Amino acid sequence: MATAIELSELVAAGMLSVVVQGTGTSVSSVHFYGETERPPQGCLIAAAGATDFEQQENAVALAGASGASVVVVRQLAATATSDRCGELGVTLAELGPQVGWSHLVWLVRSLMDRAEVVVGPESAAQQGLFAMADAFAAMLGAPVTIEDAHSRVVAYSATTDGADSTRTSTIMSRAVPAEVLRRLRATGVLKRLVRDVRPFIVPAMEPGFLQRLVIPLRVGGQTVGSIWAIWDGRLDPQLEAQLTATASAAAMSLVQLNASIDLAGRYSIESTRAALRGDCDAATSGWGMPFHRCRVVALQSLSASTGYDDVSLWRSYFRKKSWPDPILADVDGVTFAVVPDRPGPGGWAWLADLARTSAPAPMAASRPISGSHGLPSARQEAAEALGAVCALGHPVGAYEEVWDTVALRRAAAAVASIDHDELRRLYDAQSGAQPLASTLRVWLECASDIRETASILHLHPNTVRHRMKKIEQLVGSCLQSRSQRLATLLLLRGWDEVPPT
Repeated sequence: MATAIELSELVAAGMLSVVVQGTGTSVSSVHFYGETERPPQGCLIAAAGATDFEQQENAVALAGASGASVVVVRQLAATATSDRCGELGVTLAELGPQVGWSHLVWLVRSLMDRAEVVVGPESAAQQGLFAMADAFAAMLGAPVTIEDAHSRVVAYSATTDGADSTRTSTIMSRAVPAEVLRRLRATGVLKRLVRDVRPFIVPAMEPGFLQRLVIPLRVGGQTVGSIWAIWDGRLDPQLEAQLTATASAAAMSLVQLNASIDLAGRYSIESTRAALRGDCDAATSGWGMPFHRCRVVALQSLSASTGYDDVSLWRSYFRKKSWPDPILADVDGVTFAVVPDRPGPGGWAWLADLARTSAPAPMAASRPISGSHGLPSARQEAAEALGAVCALGHPVGAYEEVWDTVALRRAAAAVASIDHDELRRLYDAQSGAQPLASTLRVWLECASDIRETASILHLHPNTVRHRMKKIEQLVGSCLQSRSQRLATLLLLRGWDEVPPT
């Protein structure tokens, strides 16, 4: 059975606009209104032929009786249908003005393929991309190819009308011909493909290369591929918005394809994840330490998607930076890399330099380890070090460099649930002009140094003195001894993570 997808994915892609939100928020299949078979539970009913009030009422009643999640109409005929959907708990949506019914069906099926690819074979992702190519071809009325970030063809539409020799050569060789790439590079098209986020036109170069519409595919700020259509139409704002929104699904399918291909290696995501969790015996699983001394590196998320997709984004980035085979896995939503503790591509010193100059997000490393038995604890160290690095506003750090922040964050988290009536007054008295709690915290962190506190807060020292007098009046009894000041600092740090209610 196909994996269900969230209705929000179709809305985000510009396919639908929700008229009535029912109890069902996921879609397990597509059923066309008018088919003789009973709609399966949780399906989306595509009411293509339901154009008047009576037909739409019948479609909604059918959904309510069968347990369908969503009814989609081209345009709502009467508001009474909305009321009926509300009574039955059926979601009602309208199809986008520029969206064809076949396009909606293809997108739903492609998203389902994408949802299954984590546990399914590589072919599922490949089939999803071919479906996406056909969907774009139907939308544009033009032959389409989908390429990865290295100009290799991963899918193409069945449409051949209007194809030129470049498209034929590209599909036959599974890659853009070298002479075409040289011309695209010389004219700045490839550079624009990396930089732009909007669709753009590439003029015809010769009889063998007709005008193209190019749609960049990006996820988490990274270019993962592109869509090319032989097309001589007009790119109006509405079509551009539709293409850009729908391309996000194709981009995620491409990310999933890359991830599924990478599973074939010795250090697959699954085996590396198991080693990082300590769920496997390296001697019997085939997972051995790839380096004599290594570190586990935690990588900040690049997208709001799943950890599995984030692994693919980081892998694509590292490969562009001359690290061909990074060992990556996601554990509990965080992406980790196992790297040698040495210089050179893929080494920790090289990664740290990359983080300081061009990496898309912060990263942090554990202390060095020399055996696979140390991977689980190193993973925990790396995760805590990343939290410390982000809290400090740094791009990179190793556990031994931020251990003090790690210790304070752990201690603060442990005491965050402790209540204290006097210290709570700081929050009760706090206003936008006088953040007393944050002033006290910085003052304690600076060992009562007024000038250093003022420098960190970008205030005049006299302003800090004035605030400290007010703080003394409110909570002076909590600051008498060193132990009280230390406890106060820990409590304030903990409350910054989980504010008191």
